[in-house]
Amino acid sequence: KENIEDYRPMGKEGAELYSFIRSRMEMSGDLVDNIYKSVNDIINKNSEDRKLQMPEKTLKMYSADNTDIALLYYDILKRCGYKVHFYVIDYGDIAGNIYCTTAFREKEADVWGWIDANGLERERAKNIQRIPALVLSASVDYFEPDMDELFQKKVIIFPPPSKWTKSLY
Repeated sequence: KENIEDYRPMGKEGAELYSFIRSRMEMSGDLVDNIYKSVNDIINKNSEDRKLQMPEKTLKMYSADNTDIALLYYDILKRCGYKVHFYVIDYGDIAGNIYCTTAFREKEADVWGWIDANGLERERAKNIQRIPALVLSASVDYFEPDMDELFQKKVIIFPPPSKWTKSLY
């Protein structure tokens, strides 16, 4: 059986997250598919509320916005030993809307995909910098938050516009 990586301490609800991960590891079939289907089955997607919810709380509340769900996938896949990146993508609209996704690389593979509240796409790009553009099918600005800071402060710290990266398309 695979071990669960404890890369950050979990809150009070950590036991539920650990149990969720363990049960998906024990299911037959593909782990990423099992995680994706299970999250889709139990989490009610609500509108973006601009408040960041920690993954262990998302599983307890059974309700989350797109950002929270992408963060849940990041946390679960990282704990399962996958290479992951969490991206904040600028839609480029006047309202300043953002989209969050988790890029991941299959074990033993050199191609990246992504997983978030709107879908699971496997092995779409050899170059990780292409993922944000592929997610929204356009060249976009994006950044990758400092995940240690995000989990400690429970907020995404937005850099100045000059620090965002233009995606490759």
